[in-house]
Amino acid sequence: MAGLVSHIQITSFLSEGLSDHKEVIPMMKNDFREIKGISPIVQKEAVIRFKTGVEGIILKGIVQETDLSKSKNKIISGSSDITPVDSNFSKLLIGDKLAKKLGIEAGNKVIVFGLNGIPGPFNQPKLKQFIVSGIYETGLKELDDIIIYTDIRTTQKLFEYGENVSGIEIELYDIDNAGAVVNKIKTEIGYPYYPKSFSSYTNLSSPGWNCRKLRYRSYLG
Repeated sequence: MAGLVSHIQITSFLSEGLSDHKEVIPMMKNDFREIKGISPIVQKEAVIRFKTGVEGIILKGIVQETDLSKSKNKIISGSSDITPVDSNFSKLLIGDKLAKKLGIEAGNKVIVFGLNGIPGPFNQPKLKQFIVSGIYETGLKELDDIIIYTDIRTTQKLFEYGENVSGIEIELYDIDNAGAVVNKIKTEIGYPYYPKSFSSYTNLSSPGWNCRKLRYRSYLG
C-alpha cells in the first residue's frame, strides 16, 4: 500500500485548514532534501448518490500536475482527466469496488454531498454535480471503496475552504526516513502543521468511520 499513497500526510490543527501552504510548500521543496514530491489536497468526508444508491466516501481534491497518488495510473474504464466541465459539472474518479456497488459506469452523472459533521435539519450539506470521468482499481479495499478524486478547486468550494487546503502530501526518496522527516517538520515548521507518517494515517476502515457512513446513508438515502 505504501506505493499507492503518500509517505507523509500533513493536516492542520485548525478547522479552517492551512492558509500559508503556497509559501510553505516551495520552502519544503528547497530545504528538505529527503522530499521527492509534494502536493496540496483538500480532503473531507462526503456522501455520493447515484439513482437510489447512497454511500459515505472521502472526497479528495488534488492538483493533477503534482498529485502523488497512483490511482490515476490504474484506470480500468474512462479517463483520468478531472478538469471541470463547466461551473455546473466537475469530474471525478471512483474506485471499481464502489462503482460496482452503486452500479456506476464512466460517463454517469452523480451527486456528491459535502458534509460538515453529521447532516440534519439545521446542518444541511452542500451538493455538487459530477460526471464520472474514470474508474480506477488498485486492488485495495481501503482505497477502491472509499476515496473519490476530483480537482482541488471543486473541493475548496464544496467544503468552503476558500484558498486554504486541508493538507499536504509528501513522497520521500526513502520511506525509511518518514519518522525523521515528520519530526523535522514538527520542529522547523510547527503549529498548526500536523505531520503523520504513512503507518499512522492509512486506517480508512475504522469503526468510527463505518458508523458515520451508516448515519450518512440513513439521513440522505
